[in-house]
Formats: sequence, structure tokens, C-alpha cells
Amino acid sequence: MGATFGSFYGTSVTPVIMALDAQTEPVFALSTTVAFINPFTQHPDEALAFMEEIADAMPQTTLYSLNPNLSEPIRSSWYESNLKEMNEYLDQLKSQLERADEADKQMLEEEIVDYEGYIQDMDANAWDASAEQIAWYRENAEALRLQGVQWLYSENGGDAYNLVWQYINGEVDLNAMLSGIDKKLQMMMMEGY
Repeated sequence: MGATFGSFYGTSVTPVIMALDAQTEPVFALSTTVAFINPFTQHPDEALAFMEEIADAMPQTTLYSLNPNLSEPIRSSWYESNLKEMNEYLDQLKSQLERADEADKQMLEEEIVDYEGYIQDMDANAWDASAEQIAWYRENAEALRLQGVQWLYSENGGDAYNLVWQYINGEVDLNAMLSGIDKKLQMMMMEGY
């Protein structure tokens, strides 16, 4: 299965099943990037320094995907500024309520209750990596596998991408699409991917 934290983790993860029979372990798409230092380079120290610079510039959520020892939840970068703005607006509403005449008080009270709900929702959902997401990722870490190629888009014809588009265009039915994807996966497994 494929998952990372942040923008493509949690609700935005879209796993693509690549095997649907009972005999084959389910496999999901996962995109990775690998960087390494050429063992024959004449400048290994500079290469290592460059790699360390790249690692330092990585988003913290990427490091969570790589390091199983990281477990502290990460708030979204916009959380503090948005919370400040929302609380300032809530204070303005409360101030207006104190000065409002009776005809406007009920409307302002309802708006305050609604806005307090928005703040609670934002507080609950403003995570790049929540405790629940981290726990899910750690629990499913054993199911993550390197696939070796981008099989969905890797070939010019007959690959799963084309099968999906054939299904969308009505050229094949659902069973033919799933059967074709399963055959593609079986071939890749036999080839060692």
C-alpha cells in the first residue's frame, strides 16, 4: 500500500489495488525517490554534504515516512496564523454582541456558536501528521513494498493505465479491466518486481 504524511496522507491517499484474487497478497501503488552517492566519485565529502543539505530541506512529514522512531504529531504550517485570525474575528463578534441591540443579538449569538465550531473543526483537522495518521502508518509499515517501476504508466500499450482508460471510454467492461490489471501484476511478480 502507498501512503505518506501531509498532503497525500490520510483522507487524500488513493490506494490502487493491483491484485484482486484470494491467492495474491494485495499490493498498492507507492511512489518513491532514491538518492545515493556514486561510489566512484572523486568528491565523496562534498557529495555527502550535499545529501545532508537535501535531507535537512525535506519536509518533516517526509522524514516521518523514512524514520519509524519519529512519532510526535506535526501541526499544519498554517495552523497558528489561522487560529490567531479566527480568534481575533471571534473576539470581534463577541464585542459586537455586547453593543448590539436586541434585534441583532440572536443572529450574533448564532454566528458566534457557528464560528466556535469552525475553530474546533480546524483545531481537530489542522495536522500534517496527526497521532492517528502516525499510528496508522506505523501499523501498516510492513505492507509497504518497493514496486521497482511505475507500472501504471510505464509502458506505451497494454498497461493498467490504458486498461483504465479503455474502461472509462466503454471499450472494455469492469471484469476485463480488473483481469488485465491482475495479469499485468502477475507478470511483474514473476519478473521479480
